[in-house]
Amino acid sequence: MDFTTRDPTVWDALPNITNPLLVAQGEQDVLVPAANAPLIAARVPVSKLLLVPDWGHAPKDATQLVAAVNEFLDSH
Repeated sequence: MDFTTRDPTVWDALPNITNPLLVAQGEQDVLVPAANAPLIAARVPVSKLLLVPDWGHAPKDATQLVAAVNEFLDSH
């Protein structure tokens, strides 16, 4: 939650996003805590959360990411 207290302008602006947003996060990410992804997705009105257990900061499988992005785009 530290990102919400250092500069709250981005956090405060999230509910104003009107475009669909895919929040993709690796649960093993050591740079950006995975706990942030559900918080961000919950603040954006049209969002989908993708938490991947075996990813870190970068996706391990580009095919899996591309499939998730295509599915998201097809649904909007």
